[in-house]
Amino acid sequence: MDASTCTVILAALTAVAAIAYTVITYFLLREAQRQTEGQIAPVLNVSFDGLQGHTLSFENIGRGAAVKGTVTVLLEEDPKSKALFFKPEGIPGKISEAMPLLKSGETAALDLRQIPLLGGYTNVEAAFNAFRFHFRFDYESTSGAKYRTTAFAEAGHLIQDRGSYERIR
Repeated sequence: MDASTCTVILAALTAVAAIAYTVITYFLLREAQRQTEGQIAPVLNVSFDGLQGHTLSFENIGRGAAVKGTVTVLLEEDPKSKALFFKPEGIPGKISEAMPLLKSGETAALDLRQIPLLGGYTNVEAAFNAFRFHFRFDYESTSGAKYRTTAFAEAGHLIQDRGSYERIR
């Protein structure tokens, strides 16, 4: 084997090692970013006082701030429903409320009695106790990662086993 062949083989092995190093470094960096995001992510805890004040409260129990958030309230489909929410665009069944910033440890509340009811319910108490509500909170961390917390209420109480917290891509 002459010197030029050895040089070519050595250069090829060096290139393979550099590529392997780059790939391994990339995956290590991604994992480190994921772990860091998990440590500083906002996490919203939901509570609902449907029988007393009709207040939907959410507390950021995570370490990071929740920014650019919206709270969406949906009335779950019921063909016999006479009460519907509406959102500002006029689409029945939904309303969205902006939540610009919720720092770690802070609590915010939304009074659901401020949402106009349509249809045959003049008694707001009856409407809140008659239907199932779906609450969806979409928000971001300060690094731009997107999250969603969902909760459901029926007859004025949260349904504990149906809520979720997830990171959305």
